[in-house]
Amino acid sequence: MSNILDEILLRLESVEEKLVKAIDIRYNEVGLDKFQFVSTQEAASILSVSVQTLYKYATTKRIRHYKSGNRLYFKIEDLNNFIERQRIDVKPRYR
Repeated sequence: MSNILDEILLRLESVEEKLVKAIDIRYNEVGLDKFQFVSTQEAASILSVSVQTLYKYATTKRIRHYKSGNRLYFKIEDLNNFIERQRIDVKPRYR
């Protein structure tokens, strides 16, 4: 059973790496700079969460954000850092 779980974890890690590369490519294609600010709707789309969830993250200070009046803005770099903090490390395989 442990071998199956190890294999699944390795495959998930591979998928994660591919997704990160795809996201980087997408940012470059649409000209998103890591210092560029995006709206709440755009940030929610990038993180694949609802706007309501993103507001919850912001109000509980789980994610760095900037406020202008009653609007929130997010830096691409901060969104990337948020995703990186969600990383789950895989234990090494033992045989």
